[in-house]
Amino acid sequence: MGLLSKLFGGGKDHDSSLALRLASDHKPTFDAALQEALQYAHEGSETGLVAMEEAMRRRSGNNDLAFMPSKLGTLTARFGSEPEDAPEKLITLAKHRALLRDPAKSQDLMSACRFGAIGKYRDLAIRCGEAGGPSELFAFQLLYNHVSGIIKVDRARGKKGFFE
Repeated sequence: MGLLSKLFGGGKDHDSSLALRLASDHKPTFDAALQEALQYAHEGSETGLVAMEEAMRRRSGNNDLAFMPSKLGTLTARFGSEPEDAPEKLITLAKHRALLRDPAKSQDLMSACRFGAIGKYRDLAIRCGEAGGPSELFAFQLLYNHVSGIIKVDRARGKKGFFE
């Protein structure tokens, strides 16, 4: 099955496209689609990444979104004053339903958070959802998992990370 068929359906079950399911506000549909997108990444396929990007475009209503470049492909710890402010900046963006206004900026703020444990990102995602509603929780998950997916694709293809 080709890339377009995987993204936009066309299989024998005529299922909805992965991008459309990732753009859904129905939590079970979204969650299943996100797991599917990440499975593609584990396999070294960019299909899930492309679908996440399309879903973010659909959710934002903007076809000209920029994402964190794949060459960065990591949530890196940074230094200075921004890391302390980054979680609150993300929550403020969520409150204004603006996490997807500039995905690269939101992903950069995520990278500024000095969280050593995945649980801290989950807590921040929940706080963003509380501030902006379920759609902002889904937006946070797409932004975070897009970067995570880039890393997974690279690893599946044998590329080493910055610290490996």
